[in-house]
Amino acid sequence: MKTAVIYARVSTEEQAKKYSLSSQLEECRKYADSYEYTVVAEFAEAFSGEILDRPRLSEVFGLCQNTKVDVLIVYDIDRLARNTAHHAIIEMQLEKCSTEIEYVLGEYNSKSPEANLSKSIKQAISEYENMQRRERVTRGKNAKVRAGKVMTAARPPYGYSYHAGELFINPEEAEVVRRIFRLMVEGETATNIARILHEDGVLTRGDKVANFVKMNGVSIWNPSTIKNILNNETYTGAWHFGKTMRTKVNGKSKSIKKSKSEWVKVEVPAIIEREQFESAGKALRGNKILAKRNVKWEYLLRGMINCSCGAVCRCSRSRRKKEFLFYQCTVTSGTYWRKPCSERFYVGAQKIEQIVWEKVMNVIFDPDYLRFQIEKQRISAEAGLSGAREQFEAVKLAITDTERKLGILIDQMLDGDFPKEIIEERKRLLSSKLRQLQAEKDKLEFVLSEASITPEQEDLLNQLIKNIKHGVDKASFEHKQKLLQMLKIRVVALDKKRIKISGILPISEHILDLDQFAATTW
Repeated sequence: MKTAVIYARVSTEEQAKKYSLSSQLEECRKYADSYEYTVVAEFAEAFSGEILDRPRLSEVFGLCQNTKVDVLIVYDIDRLARNTAHHAIIEMQLEKCSTEIEYVLGEYNSKSPEANLSKSIKQAISEYENMQRRERVTRGKNAKVRAGKVMTAARPPYGYSYHAGELFINPEEAEVVRRIFRLMVEGETATNIARILHEDGVLTRGDKVANFVKMNGVSIWNPSTIKNILNNETYTGAWHFGKTMRTKVNGKSKSIKKSKSEWVKVEVPAIIEREQFESAGKALRGNKILAKRNVKWEYLLRGMINCSCGAVCRCSRSRRKKEFLFYQCTVTSGTYWRKPCSERFYVGAQKIEQIVWEKVMNVIFDPDYLRFQIEKQRISAEAGLSGAREQFEAVKLAITDTERKLGILIDQMLDGDFPKEIIEERKRLLSSKLRQLQAEKDKLEFVLSEASITPEQEDLLNQLIKNIKHGVDKASFEHKQKLLQMLKIRVVALDKKRIKISGILPISEHILDLDQFAATTW
């Protein structure tokens, strides 16, 4: 008697419609009874079929790898996946476990060419319907925008109010917006503008609207908010829709910018003139360039030190002793958009840089320890990526299998065994599937390469260490900083006297007491 596992899935938007988990499970049980299968486990989840990494599906793979499972029973093809490439990957992963997939609906369970063709068509239709559903939502929004409607009801830009698809100027807020642009053009920085607005008691949107989450006190403006206003083209009378799109990077949803030619423009009431917007933007970019050019002193740990409050410590120079450089927490009493830091970490640059550099040197100059840590990191990364590794191997098998089927199809076309129309349709489906599998393979290759140190990166790291070792006392500032950046060195101030040094290799969770080292001149 064959053993079987049942898998059921719904997406959140489908739960109240065509499918339900309970009905899927019930139909799968009936199917198992009809073939006298012994059901050893049932897995059900509410998860998008567009995503391959699903918690309960991963449990199915784990069970099939560790226990003999002859059959995976699924109610319908689109319950397993919404993507033809994902179907192929799942099939290959289960094939390694000698587990076959059987569907309650449809004649897909035989190995005949007709069954394979029917399954491919059904998979393509399922994928098409999913794309069509997303397209309907997008098309509806685009239609409203092209009709001159604004899609920003929840949080209209500061300076505007929203009603029935239109933006209206809020006189009180609009005057603040004009003031922000005027101050920037007059030479103020975003930080100074935030301070001026706070000192004048200007209310933020969060101070006036109850459903806005406000983390800080009244009239506290963040410089990033000022910069967002200065970069928002809406204030010139041009609101744009479709500036970004969501995509998945390493399994996570990420927003990326679209080409400006794809944006849809809607005219809205202008608060400032285009000329003033461009002048303010030029001034803002100029401030950023000047900030970089003003770096006249070398700080080895620039951007690598965090205070215990979470703020990045800034690099500064003493006014009384010009040669004395130090790192200091930025969250002082003069910073209005955050609560003052209780620790206010402060340390001489020479002192902390010496501590960190010596600690790094002591570790990396031990080649055996370095190799051990690299291998340890690789093993750890490999353990966390076992699922991705299995998927990658399944993708390669699926690509080989699809290429083989395309070859067979070409032979059938030459022999004339099947009608030309059927062969052409089968070829189109297989070619589409092959493109999706190649894209999935590229994505998984990127995920696996980023997870651990590659042999090429290890060679580069060793070469850099070798160069520094031969002239450690003469190592240039650039070489030192590059090494620390490659090791992703981070320094966290636990309090005013203790720091913790960490990094991916080979520094790991080392706590040092500043008082243990010889004090430098303060």
